[in-house]
Amino acid sequence: MTSREAALRIVYRVCEEGAYANLAANEVLGAGRLAPRERSLAVEIAYTAVKGWNTLDWALNLCLSKRRVEDLTPWIRSVLRVGAAQLLFLSGIPAHAAVYETVELAKKYGHRGTVGLVNAVLRRLLAQKDRLPYPDLEENPVEHIALRYCHPAWLVARWLEQFGLEETLELCRANNAPPPLTVRVNTLKADLPSLVEILQGEGIGARPTRYAPDGLELEAFTGLERSPAFGRGLFYVQDEASMLVGHALSPLPGSTVIDANAAPGGKTTHLAQLMGNKGAILAVDVHAGRLRLIEENCRRLGVTCVTTVLSDAGLLGERYAGRADYLLVDAPCSGIGVLRRRPDARWRRQPRELEELPDLQLSLLRGSIGCLKPGGVLVYSTCSTAPEENQGVLSRFLKEADFMEYEDLTAYIPNLPEDLQEQARGGQVQFLPHRHGTDGFFIARLRRRN
Repeated sequence: MTSREAALRIVYRVCEEGAYANLAANEVLGAGRLAPRERSLAVEIAYTAVKGWNTLDWALNLCLSKRRVEDLTPWIRSVLRVGAAQLLFLSGIPAHAAVYETVELAKKYGHRGTVGLVNAVLRRLLAQKDRLPYPDLEENPVEHIALRYCHPAWLVARWLEQFGLEETLELCRANNAPPPLTVRVNTLKADLPSLVEILQGEGIGARPTRYAPDGLELEAFTGLERSPAFGRGLFYVQDEASMLVGHALSPLPGSTVIDANAAPGGKTTHLAQLMGNKGAILAVDVHAGRLRLIEENCRRLGVTCVTTVLSDAGLLGERYAGRADYLLVDAPCSGIGVLRRRPDARWRRQPRELEELPDLQLSLLRGSIGCLKPGGVLVYSTCSTAPEENQGVLSRFLKEADFMEYEDLTAYIPNLPEDLQEQARGGQVQFLPHRHGTDGFFIARLRRRN
């Protein structure tokens, strides 16, 4: 199996069978024996094709004289998407190689007629790719941005209203750029300088992150899970903004913490680090299989103060009434702040979710707040940029929970960017990919009055 055939199989699994891109990639690559460089190329081509799904089909339809992409067989649709992705978006791949290799795939996954079709369509696209008739930006900004930058039109429309034209363009570009590879130093086993030295010894360059004091940004590296340092539990792969959630809570050693939606355990194990592995953390999830992920991460990282709990987070207030010094509600959300990390997520999200999710998020706060002691601290976070999932949910919550009040975040996240300082003093911050280089993350800290 070649890298392009692997890419094709991933694209087919995602676009035709509804598989998640990361799971499809793991499945396809796990079954093959590609060298690391070929694996990386396969993932790059596949993820580019999935991200560019709408634009690729639009461009291919322009080059199909009498048919449309949806009229073709599923495998030939996928073959064309893989080829078109290389021609339109991957300038580092020679066009002649992209066309030739894609035609070779058509021979294997189609028949003589479809081979000729694929060859003709890709050559037509190659000739037209620099003069495709995108809608005019001024006359139709939603469709222009949606097609030019590969995002669903409904999401572009809401961002134009929320951020304006220039920031929407910047946000879409950021979502299409490769995200940085960041890891959190496991301070139970190493400090930041020593981990940098260890990673350099493995041939991995690393530098401190801008905002998280225990974060490192690594040079591009494939197969990080095969790193000896990873196996020894010296770090956890985590976005920088996500690391800041733990700092926003900052639980003291010896305290009792409830992490209401804990899987897969990134924030749970970070809280254990911040507590020096002293105290008690109840890591809650509604799925038993996901609790096992938390337990596996705890074992690798040497965390011993965590107990996993199978429960609906909405029942925690009754089950653990007045037990917690700290409560983390990292709520299920639309995930529109992490589109750059999940190539298929932009096509899975639907507008109705942003109408339905806030009620779920509010119900989790209502159902879990009873476990917090007087004087205890709540941190609410999401990986969303939608105000209705963030400020809107908390506004509704505080109308019912008048015993809670925002608390200044600046003392807990000291390296905040300048544009978030005022927000932080009011107890909440919204990180954005295009402004801060992190995932889109909302974090708020509140305290229960005595």
